[in-house]
Amino acid sequence: MRGPQAPEELRQLKLLRELSDAQLERVFEVLEPHVAGARSTAVIDRDFALRVGFIWSGRFLMTAVAPNGASINMASFQRGDAFGQGLAVLDYAPGGTLRL
Repeated sequence: MRGPQAPEELRQLKLLRELSDAQLERVFEVLEPHVAGARSTAVIDRDFALRVGFIWSGRFLMTAVAPNGASINMASFQRGDAFGQGLAVLDYAPGGTLRL
């Protein structure tokens, strides 16, 4: 599935619905689309610090990996949801323990 093709399409995302047109344009300019295949895993590492992810389509499960290797379900996301905003506000880098 394709991602947003124009700034106004970002209003489909819950976190961005109330932004002005100018703010949406700024967000659109810095988007870095990532396509994840079915049943694939993305590691959310230190490079994700100060970033927010948006789910454009599909469903995702975020898990944390404990020191003993156990997986802990943290949250589930679906189209229109965002993740990482709390980490970005706190200036926290997850350190590679989170998987999406």
